[in-house]
Amino acid sequence: MENSNKKIIFSQATVSQIREVVDVKLIYDNNSKFDDWFGHKHNITEEELKFLTNLLQKNKYLRHYSEHNLLAKFISQLLYKVDFNSKTVSNWFGIKMKHEINGYEFTGEPDFMVATGDFVPKNPFFFFQEFKPTTSTKLPDVQLLATLISASSQNKAKIIKGSFNTGQFWNFVILEEIKKDTYNYFISKSFDCLNIESLKQMYIILKAVKNECCKD
Repeated sequence: MENSNKKIIFSQATVSQIREVVDVKLIYDNNSKFDDWFGHKHNITEEELKFLTNLLQKNKYLRHYSEHNLLAKFISQLLYKVDFNSKTVSNWFGIKMKHEINGYEFTGEPDFMVATGDFVPKNPFFFFQEFKPTTSTKLPDVQLLATLISASSQNKAKIIKGSFNTGQFWNFVILEEIKKDTYNYFISKSFDCLNIESLKQMYIILKAVKNECCKD
């Protein structure tokens, strides 16, 4: 990125661009970081199991979906079933964000976030970056990283969680601010959403986020 063009667009972000603005370390498969989150206790009911099983059966060709079909037929169905809504927290799809960090404008439209607010989102808790083809140069984990850094700086949040997928496989992430403009970005192991046991785990992990942010 040329210094004369001080803008980072989430959907076009690269690690090298982000590192011109802040110090960030990517840490893969450090699953101990996810122990508390992934250890959330939730007993899946018969109704929830039926929903997940039917969702899987209806989307057995998911790996061949376009981005829009994946969002409409699978991702949104799963997120709505988790139901990230309370008196002060809600779901947000495709809302414009803009924030300046060290003279650079971070901007874009996150695919999905869970945040406080009524007509506009305020304090975010969780972000999701939807499917991008695995052959694309626009990597969803880096797009999500740019989004999380912007949200962390804007809302002074030390830790923000999120998830991204590349069609069949989902990863969960934690962005942790170590000190000003210095972050660790933890990326979990992959979960196969076409495997019922993995899908059940994913559902429980998402329910943990709901339990954390939707307590009112």
